[in-house]
Amino acid sequence: MGLTDIQYKDSEVGRIPLDWEVMRLYDCCKKITDGTHDTPKPVDIGVPYLTAIHVKQNVIDYKNCYFLPKEVHDIIYKRCNPEHGDVLMVNIGAGVATTAFIDVDYEFSLKNVALLKPKINTLSGAYLHHYQSYAKQRIVSTITSGGAQPFLSLKQIGELQIALPTKSEQTAIATALSDVDAMIDNLEKLIAKKHNIKQGVMQELLTGRKRLKGFSKDWKLKQVGKIAEVGRGRVISHREINRVLESKYPVYSSQTSNNGIMGYLDTYDFDGEYITWTTDGVNAGKVFHRKGKFNCTNVCGTIKLKSDYAPFVALVLDKTTPNHVSRNLANPKLMNDPMKRIEVFLPEFEEQKAIADILESMDNDIQKLEQKLTKHKMIKQGMMQVLLTGKIRLV
Repeated sequence: MGLTDIQYKDSEVGRIPLDWEVMRLYDCCKKITDGTHDTPKPVDIGVPYLTAIHVKQNVIDYKNCYFLPKEVHDIIYKRCNPEHGDVLMVNIGAGVATTAFIDVDYEFSLKNVALLKPKINTLSGAYLHHYQSYAKQRIVSTITSGGAQPFLSLKQIGELQIALPTKSEQTAIATALSDVDAMIDNLEKLIAKKHNIKQGVMQELLTGRKRLKGFSKDWKLKQVGKIAEVGRGRVISHREINRVLESKYPVYSSQTSNNGIMGYLDTYDFDGEYITWTTDGVNAGKVFHRKGKFNCTNVCGTIKLKSDYAPFVALVLDKTTPNHVSRNLANPKLMNDPMKRIEVFLPEFEEQKAIADILESMDNDIQKLEQKLTKHKMIKQGMMQVLLTGKIRLV
């Protein structure tokens, strides 16, 4: 990549190089249509058809798509005929304006997904996909829908405007961004593979089906209430969190996102190594290992072990607690007394630690890959910002 002396002009899509054009999709696509609006009855064997849920950013989920009888497919395909080089755009629902490039050569049908077929001498399908991905948030912000779901009509899609360099520059830009996409895709697949491997290892080691070398003593069935002090957090409001002067110590609540952190206080209620679990709500029974100074809300239970290894017991409990959550009411619960009665098989302390160390090492490997993935996604965002606005030219 290299910077050049670029002259710019203001346009309907922002500041772009002087030699770029701005065109409506109507003018640079030979077809903008969609598939059937009906709900065809899927069959086990037939021709694949995709709906909005199968079109994700950069990816078309052919693996989990549905199948149509050949005669139904023929009717739909005759009208939309998606093929290699076209672009799909979700035009209804939560993923509205999400695009994906068609990079396969076999036939499939569409339902409630817009199809954009570029004019081959004017617009590269790969470039169109990357540009619309870059412009997605701007597109979504313009949608006004009176219905329950956000919606883009085919007319609205056709009126969308796109900044167009020459076809050769479009190809260069699309190739650079697709190369980063490929790296991101490979990392995501590797992370998923590592997660699956870890799940298999956990299934073997946390149940004693497979023993580590040097350990042979029998595991013992122990009741949580006998091996730990079981407690509870306290009521902590957002008002209390918002008025702190220094956000030092985490407040764990019933949520599971962000490691269960609701906010921070400048004081703490717990100090040391604990296990916590969610007592109420959709995440009831979810278990975490905690270490250090922290706080818990009243929907967060606490377990202070007497002698066992907390990281290991937390992993075992997290696999066990779903079977003890009371789901008879609208609000699922796993309160303190039922938690105390839960029984788990545990090896001696040294074997607990050895198993937990192996799983922690696997977690660290996954975390490093996830950090690398985040970095690559940030790199791609930066590349889109400079390439799709012409701030950096590739040709």
